[in-house]
Amino acid sequence: NGSNFLYRVKPDGSDRHKVLPDRILDLMAPSPDGRWLNLNRTRSEGEQSAVRSLISTDGQHTVDVCNVICNPAWDASGKTMVFAFAQGSCMLPVQSKTGLPSFTAGGFSALSDCLKIAGAKSIDKNIQAIVNPSFYAYQSDETRRNLYRIPLQ
Repeated sequence: NGSNFLYRVKPDGSDRHKVLPDRILDLMAPSPDGRWLNLNRTRSEGEQSAVRSLISTDGQHTVDVCNVICNPAWDASGKTMVFAFAQGSCMLPVQSKTGLPSFTAGGFSALSDCLKIAGAKSIDKNIQAIVNPSFYAYQSDETRRNLYRIPLQ
């Protein structure tokens, strides 16, 4: 009916149950260890109607990470997370016990919030994908215009 919900099922399709009672907007990706899901969900309270959240696959824990546009992702090993904002990116070490970095309550409102966390590394690019802290991909846009319509030869 125009709403998405997050379900967990066995590989054969049996034992289907909702992970979250609330609808979700987009499912982005699981963590490398399979303990967390990166998704966009609706939020009923506050000014922002959507939030980027990490949800444990058992549905027991929800961590809101960004109330602005950001793109969180784990590296291939699961030992580092990157949070990409329009102004740049922030890399944080992941705690092996939780599978997540240390977050402040409520998540990040800006790149500067992320950089306040111990062990944070600032990258001046908007990281799109990460293999490890030294190997990542980012988008670089450049616009060139001939405003005066001068013939270029």
